[in-house]
Amino acid sequence: MEYQNIMDNSTWLAGDGKKINFWLDSWCGENLAQTFNVSDQVIQQLPPKLHSYIQNHQWYIPDYLHTLFPNLWFTVTQV
Repeated sequence: MEYQNIMDNSTWLAGDGKKINFWLDSWCGENLAQTFNVSDQVIQQLPPKLHSYIQNHQWYIPDYLHTLFPNLWFTVTQV
């Protein structure tokens, strides 16, 4: 019971984002690959690390990802 309470009230500390897999780690709840039903083949073509999606300390989601995953921007900006 306490473990679940701790997990429900914990957050990730991303740091520089170089050790967090943007698509496969659960840094924003369920991992993004599951949330957006992204196939392994597609994931292999995308930049894997969280730091690739940050520029000047702000989220940077390339236009092609906005097209593929329209709700991605909303999802990551909630973190």
